[in-house]
Amino acid sequence: MKLHNWYVEKLEKGKSHLLIVIASITLLALAPLVLEATMKVRKEFKWEEEIEFVFAGKCFNGEEYWLFASQEVVDGKITPFYNYKGPVGSGTVYTDTAPKVMVQRICRANADIVSSL
Repeated sequence: MKLHNWYVEKLEKGKSHLLIVIASITLLALAPLVLEATMKVRKEFKWEEEIEFVFAGKCFNGEEYWLFASQEVVDGKITPFYNYKGPVGSGTVYTDTAPKVMVQRICRANADIVSSL
């Protein structure tokens, strides 16, 4: 009888260990799917956020500039744009150029500012 009880105890412990191993493998297998689903949700909501920045200051020649950077959805695509005012004049340009490059352009009175999108 003692041998039988010992065997039953070992068998029960083995079942619980097996259950823990199976549960761990299942969780590890599902982790990438959960991560991917989370990333999809973040990507879906990213375009809805309105991102706006205002840059203002003095150019290298002492004149003042003002630059408004934002994004808008045009034909289902996110399109970055700038509204600007400075020595070059004022206007709106659709481009993905970095803000510090745009500041250098609007600070030059003879610069050509052209939309690239």
